[in-house]
Amino acid sequence: MVEKFANQHKVDLVYGTLFSHVVVGSAPAAGELKIPYYVVSEGYHVASGKMNRYCVQPGITDVKAQARSMAPWIAGNLGKKVTLVYPDYAFGHDHRDFFTPAIEAQGGQVVAKVPIPPTETSFTRYFPQIPRDTDLIYHVMVGPAVLTFVKEMGEFFGSGGPQLFGFIDSLEAVDMGSPGLEFLEGSHFWEGMPRYAQPDQPDYVTAYREAAGIDENGASVNDAKDVSTAAHMFGCWETLNIIKASMEACDYKGPDDRAAMIEATEAMTEMEAGPDHPQGKKLFNGKIHQVFGEQSISQVKDGKLEVVHRTSIEDGAYEPEADYTAMSF
Repeated sequence: MVEKFANQHKVDLVYGTLFSHVVVGSAPAAGELKIPYYVVSEGYHVASGKMNRYCVQPGITDVKAQARSMAPWIAGNLGKKVTLVYPDYAFGHDHRDFFTPAIEAQGGQVVAKVPIPPTETSFTRYFPQIPRDTDLIYHVMVGPAVLTFVKEMGEFFGSGGPQLFGFIDSLEAVDMGSPGLEFLEGSHFWEGMPRYAQPDQPDYVTAYREAAGIDENGASVNDAKDVSTAAHMFGCWETLNIIKASMEACDYKGPDDRAAMIEATEAMTEMEAGPDHPQGKKLFNGKIHQVFGEQSISQVKDGKLEVVHRTSIEDGAYEPEADYTAMSF
């Protein structure tokens, strides 16, 4: 993929890659071809130092920071005995590996871990693995079968099951009013950026939503059934603005300036909330090529998501374990 962009289409950079396993598999090619690779993936793979100098994630936070920032609120409000239900590949492994120590730091514990193959289409057989003393199910399932997953979980537990905390990845682009989702009423979700317009949202958020063409419910202004991926798609908007700012900072003229463009991104630090960064204020760490930001915790109320808590950048902060700036181009 990266080779085709670079050699066939002669692009200046590659941008927007989402799935973590695709980033991990294609980043080496970006390094070999010396082409900037701006990903919007959320996995810890970039911040881990396992990629290369040309791979950066400056427009969306990673799972490690997200999990760390959720844990204090979860432990204080929902419960401390947690069962993790996650897809059995890199994204799910990040949640497993980073939420576990995060909840332990809050006096909680993960009482069970339930990995589910990404190709699975029915999930009821996995639910008996959840211990009876579980206070909370932390679920991060993604993929085409997520609606089935949520419905079957509701059928299995009914109204008497554990508390639920999910990452909205499970229901991105899914109408919260879909049949079978009624049992999610009262449960909580992580959202990168709220799907539903909030009564206190700043003008720049309203402007961003209008530019993206989404209504107050997070659906297309042209089709109420076409629900957006609002919790994540801001990362594409913000990354494009970072690419623009980096090009301007290094006076980018063409491929010979690719290294200078990466250096310009690495030099960035604070990013103020506003039209370029509508999701909120951020702090970029050039050593690990990863941005840190605020997160939203929303509750399902009357079939809609209402923000009930906003974390700080500091809630998800962690010490860097790598330094890409020490690598050669």
